[in-house]
Amino acid sequence: MHIKEISDIFKNNCNYSVINKNNNKKMKEIFQISSSGNEVKLHSSEVSLNSKIKLLDVLSYRYLYSHPQSSKNSNTSLLSFTNKTSFSRQAYDAKEANIPLAIYSNIFNDLSSYYNQLYVDRNKLRLLAVDGTYNRDSNFNEVLNLGVFDCTNSIPVRLESFGQECKNKEVSSLINLISNDPSIFTSSILVGDRCYFTYKLIRFLITNKIKFIIRVKGDGTHISDKTKNIKSNNNYNNINFIRNKVRIIKCESTFMKTVYMSNNFKHKRNVNKSDKHVLTIKNDCNLITNLGRITYDDDTCLNLYKSRWDIETFFGFIKKNYKFSVMKESKKISCLKNYYCTITIDIIIKILIKNFTKTQTKSLINHKANYTNIVKGFFQFMLIDLITDCTTEANLLQFCKSYIHYNKIVKNRSYPRVSKTPFSKWYIKKYSILTDNFKIIKAIMTNAIDKLNKNLKSKANQIIKIDNKNCCDYIT
Repeated sequence: MHIKEISDIFKNNCNYSVINKNNNKKMKEIFQISSSGNEVKLHSSEVSLNSKIKLLDVLSYRYLYSHPQSSKNSNTSLLSFTNKTSFSRQAYDAKEANIPLAIYSNIFNDLSSYYNQLYVDRNKLRLLAVDGTYNRDSNFNEVLNLGVFDCTNSIPVRLESFGQECKNKEVSSLINLISNDPSIFTSSILVGDRCYFTYKLIRFLITNKIKFIIRVKGDGTHISDKTKNIKSNNNYNNINFIRNKVRIIKCESTFMKTVYMSNNFKHKRNVNKSDKHVLTIKNDCNLITNLGRITYDDDTCLNLYKSRWDIETFFGFIKKNYKFSVMKESKKISCLKNYYCTITIDIIIKILIKNFTKTQTKSLINHKANYTNIVKGFFQFMLIDLITDCTTEANLLQFCKSYIHYNKIVKNRSYPRVSKTPFSKWYIKKYSILTDNFKIIKAIMTNAIDKLNKNLKSKANQIIKIDNKNCCDYIT
């Protein structure tokens, strides 16, 4: 189950010699007088329980704190009970503060390399989705974070914080991320949504020989049509640079959506389920890419772009299962350590699931592991023992049998996000959607789309049919 290799990564990165190489402030190493009278340097795992806190316990203390319901006091109590010690929370905090961020970074990088060595085909291009997500700092200010997710292998690659000052500056933040570590995107295809469609970024990617697929704002004719005039001189120079190096892919598609509506706004709880309409909605998009047409045709590029949704799923998962939505610590370095703890645990869980799945005799095609369940169990029963190398292959196998469950994937299944708690966010959102649906459909049927506000008008223009009747038939 690879338990020894994972534990060794923690042990080899978190010891006094490695920490002191990466830290200006040197930590004191522990010595013990042997029977012969000589001083013997002890490894961090060999330090007496009654003398100092072990480094690997301090590491466990930090990783435990990435659980959304944990607190520093509860982690201290858990470690004290497990190790039969009585150290204070302040003692753990003081010692953990001496462990530099580089240690957490190195642990994650080593685990990523180990995962790649086991499961990744190095001859295949990775699909890296990039996107920004926001969370709150200790003062509840919005903070921009940029994530890089390997959609090909379903593992996180980077999770960086750019602070409150970079709010709404995702493109410049991505350029800084690539400039600081361009090796991330070698042998990879970068995929981004419309937010990243800027001429500056596209020129930067082409100049740095990075392959990309990005959704276009608009129809992209100002790039493909060489006769079209561009007002801005800066845009003109950038467009002239990229025109012959990219291609625009036009993708046309539709999807069906069933909506329930009610025109009785006083009794929105009692929506008449028989009062429903089936909408045919236009879902066209345009993509820009520098991938060759021979190897990557239009359909292939569209399917690659659709895989970008994995990063949105990843963001939703860490906000639910880790301490990410609100970072309660005031120091930025503590928040960054939490980020590395989050993606490190995610890598470990992916290794456990991959390895356990190989041992299953029944077919697991169209099945997916329940990650939420295994994360809960991992924090409770496996994290400390894995870091401190106090578990066995048999215990880990039993843990996997107990906590790794597989759910069948049903195509087009969806669960509406509706809260049963009165006046909570999704409770109100449900009623807002009902009202919007009623306004849009009524406006189409009465030829009054122009009277809608900007957002509703945009949604109305995307609807092609209502109950298999063309919307243009309603126009008189």
